[in-house]
Amino acid sequence: MTGVTVDQRLSQELQKAEGGLEVYDDTGKILGLFTPCRQSLSEIYERAKAAVTDEELQAALAEPGGCELPEFWRRHEAQP
Repeated sequence: MTGVTVDQRLSQELQKAEGGLEVYDDTGKILGLFTPCRQSLSEIYERAKAAVTDEELQAALAEPGGCELPEFWRRHEAQP
């Protein structure tokens, strides 16, 4: 994922958000969605890591039938 640095005024406005926001340009075109982050990235990663044991992760990796993301999309685009 890439990042965008915003100026202080926009940063203050975004920090007021209590939920997801749609972000528009001055012509009304939607630029994307913004979801506020109330935790540091390290806290988010630690919480995610604690949710799955190493054994569960290794078992999931060993399961047959997985594919790379581009292959997943090819398979699903081809279906009606």
